Amino acid sequence: MGDFSARMIELQEKVGDGPLRGEVEVNQHYALEQHENMEYPHPRGGGPKYLIGPLMENVDGYMAMLAEAVLDGDELVSAMALAMEHLSAELDPAAPIDAEPNPIRLRRSGNPKVFDNGAEVYNRPSFDPREPKGAL
Repeated sequence: MGDFSARMIELQEKVGDGPLRGEVEVNQHYALEQHENMEYPHPRGGGPKYLIGPLMENVDGYMAMLAEAVLDGDELVSAMALAMEHLSAELDPAAPIDAEPNPIRLRRSGNPKVFDNGAEVYNRPSFDPREPKGAL
């Protein structure tokens, strides 16, 4: 019983006390509307729900990555960052393709972040950041 208790204490220290949260923000002026509007045609590919679909398809794998990190003694924040990077990569081909002159802006706009106990601990800026207001 002593080995089990020691292992549980070790795992508790590894996991920490506060919430660990990952997110992928797609910060383009039209991103939310593209995500939510089921009526928009997408003749160049992709479609609505471009984050929810990939998240639901991969959630079991992300949970397995996090569980494995805890059990193997790996860094949990790093595992969450890898999961969010993967989700960000899943924007292509899930997100719609924009019209010219910048046809891949939405697909390359994923900004993965990780928060540990409320503090931002990982933030990889988007490969294709939001243009200033009025710019194409």
